[in-house]
Amino acid sequence: MTTELDVKAALKSKYGLNYQIDYVFLAHKSIGFTGKRVLEVGGSLPEGVVFDALEADQWIGVQEPGYWDEFTSLDDAATQAVDRKLIPIGELEDPDALAKRDILLGGIEELPTCLDGYFDAIFSIATFEHILDLPAGLEAMYRALKPGGRLFSMFSPIWSSFNGHHLHGITDKSGRTFWFNDSPIPPWGHLLMTPDKMTGFMKQHTDDETAVEITDRIYNSTAINRLFTEDYLEFFDLEFFDKCPFQIDMCMPMFEHPIAAETQAELERRHPGRKLFNNGGITVVMTRPADA
Repeated sequence: MTTELDVKAALKSKYGLNYQIDYVFLAHKSIGFTGKRVLEVGGSLPEGVVFDALEADQWIGVQEPGYWDEFTSLDDAATQAVDRKLIPIGELEDPDALAKRDILLGGIEELPTCLDGYFDAIFSIATFEHILDLPAGLEAMYRALKPGGRLFSMFSPIWSSFNGHHLHGITDKSGRTFWFNDSPIPPWGHLLMTPDKMTGFMKQHTDDETAVEITDRIYNSTAINRLFTEDYLEFFDLEFFDKCPFQIDMCMPMFEHPIAAETQAELERRHPGRKLFNNGGITVVMTRPADA
């Protein structure tokens, strides 16, 4: 008998994916995708996942080209997508022009009004930390959902976390590649050092040019929004949702990382008003009320 673990393992192997499969199945259990029109914010999972395994009716991705220009190629970003068009988001005027599976190129904040109330569900994985104007993005997602439609998002690593610098594939002259989960930067180093200090620190571990590039990526790149946990919680607060009154079904910090008392104190000193540093990310499930 084939189990869910077997199915997920096969999909991971076939498409070269990992956490994406785990979380889309978790989202499926939480909000359901079978027979639904789904908007994926920040990616485009393969057809064998969304149609064969999850049995969605339609799956439309939204991807920000600028992010992929900095981090990877669009072909990689599409995670081996096939039989889909790449549509500039500003050019879509009629949802009937969408196929069963297409990708809209642009930010979720730019989602056209012709898609208001079009989707039954929204799925997003490791993306909210990249949305520069998150309130505008949330408003667009609210508009896109039908009344009663639901949203599932897990996002990590966020700026306030121990590896929130989000380094992504910078290779130095020696051939060493630095990632957010594989770099010499100490936990919370991006929050404890100034840019100049970071450059000096990295010069001890790589060539000067790469050290400068890493510092620039950490503190200046527009690929991440540098929001703290408290910022997200504020955006998920009912006062903000006067504009788009989502019902918050779940908002749970994820990936706790131990933090020494002296590190916590120094982080609070350097970042007044911030206290939540030990979670790597957040999972949130929200519903557009049926009467909204």
